[in-house]
Amino acid sequence: MGTIAFGGNNVTSDIVHGLGVTQADAERLKERHGCAYESLVDPSDIIQLPSTVAQGDRQIPRELLAHIIHQRMDEIFDLVQRDVSAAGFAAKLAAGVVLTGGAASMEGSAELASDVFGTGVRVGTPAEQIGGLSDSVDAPQFATVVGLAQYGAHRMALGGATASAKRIKLPSGGGVDKLVERIKFWLQDFF
Repeated sequence: MGTIAFGGNNVTSDIVHGLGVTQADAERLKERHGCAYESLVDPSDIIQLPSTVAQGDRQIPRELLAHIIHQRMDEIFDLVQRDVSAAGFAAKLAAGVVLTGGAASMEGSAELASDVFGTGVRVGTPAEQIGGLSDSVDAPQFATVVGLAQYGAHRMALGGATASAKRIKLPSGGGVDKLVERIKFWLQDFF
């Protein structure tokens, strides 16, 4: 098991430094116009950068934004590939790779990951495993938190919770379904 201390926030920081925009503007540019696989971008695409008093109106080729993103995402996937290989699991990737997290939903992420890992890649979303408010969390950035909530709920339902988790009172009459409903209600407050 390993952890790579890089992700979508590093991509955003690279955009801040590469284009001279604020963190918030970089995040918006990444979400609206970002592409992780540079060759997928039409060379004629031009995007408007947020204007500032010092810089005024600016336009850049979308390829420049894609280049910045591609470089960092390639580095991240390469680091993951090295850790997977060092752990002896490279041969076990034949079934493919599942990308999660906010940057996974960016255009070209799966294609770039497929090139780096040399196997099939899909973007994972939690909606196939939940009901109710699944529309609210049907995005790659929620896959991990929903998976952890489900894992915890199932462990508690099976009686395999730790001593500290056993102190949490499960809702009466309905078990895991009621607990999941309470978690969904709680998550609604944030989204």
